[in-house]
Amino acid sequence: MKTIQEISSLRFLFIIAIFLHHTVSYTGGGYLGVEFFFILGGFVMTLGYKDRILGSDFSYKSFIFKRIAKYYPLHWLCLAAILILLLFTGEFGKDKIGPLMVNAALLQSWVPLKTVYFSFNAPSWYLSDMLFLVGVFPFLLKGITAILKTKRRAAVFLTSLFTAYIALFIMLQDDQRHFWLYINPLVRLMDYILGILSAFLFLSLKGREMALASSAVSLKILMYGCLGLLIYLSIVLPPRYLMCSLIFAPLVSALLILVSLEPVGGKSVFSWKPMVFLGGFSFEIYMIHGVCLRYFDFIKNNFIGVDDKLLYVPVYLILTVLLAIACRKLFVEPVSRYLIGTDGSR
Repeated sequence: MKTIQEISSLRFLFIIAIFLHHTVSYTGGGYLGVEFFFILGGFVMTLGYKDRILGSDFSYKSFIFKRIAKYYPLHWLCLAAILILLLFTGEFGKDKIGPLMVNAALLQSWVPLKTVYFSFNAPSWYLSDMLFLVGVFPFLLKGITAILKTKRRAAVFLTSLFTAYIALFIMLQDDQRHFWLYINPLVRLMDYILGILSAFLFLSLKGREMALASSAVSLKILMYGCLGLLIYLSIVLPPRYLMCSLIFAPLVSALLILVSLEPVGGKSVFSWKPMVFLGGFSFEIYMIHGVCLRYFDFIKNNFIGVDDKLLYVPVYLILTVLLAIACRKLFVEPVSRYLIGTDGSR
């Protein structure tokens, strides 16, 4: 499907932004990347499951099992890798047993302590949020579908959603915003809902793609403009505003919709095959890059002693991508086939 190919390129771009956040202090890259992936989650889930969930043959049990089978095996593999390193260096003590249990269950993002939600393989907090979001997704989709049947209800819903978020942002102190706006699964519902709404808007525009073809050039310029503005904002905004989803969300939604429209996203930089290919491994790159960073830092600090980022960051990126590809082929896909079955029957 062409749409999925174009979105795959975006996955790669934004996973690199998160990677740079953790390696070269591109602070905004992490906030921007995470915002993209939360909205993308609601967007692609709606495109993939809307008809089934709103139909009569949807199985919630099968749906949630597939998500569990996707998240937990790789999460546990990365967790085990970090645990081995901590045991080897003597950093694992009794104080880490509690966080380990919470982390293993993917519940860490519900605990407002950095020592918990960023424990072990820190990027896995995102999976903790996603496990909750996909769990409530079928109910969200049905509710939003009912709300969108009338313009008045849709307007009231959106106004209430944005007002509540802005009020929360204003009320929170700077030191509270990181958990309550960036980590907390309940607040991240807003981003996921915006992804669902973006999918509905895309589906309405998709039926008019022939009419949009005449404006393809202008829309393509707008598409690149959205990407450029997102990057610019992520560089210039102070940290307190980077945590405000509403700064990035409209541009991310617009970018997703424009890239997904055949006359706009097609035959652009987003259809470049290497980007499409690498974007297909974004989940593995995201999970593994935290593990690689911990091991790479250990080796660098204890055996190499060189702290030249221009030298080691490209090496770290290449090794992370290669390990992600190997992990997909040798672990993720075999485990998925065993748990779910090639036909998705389990």
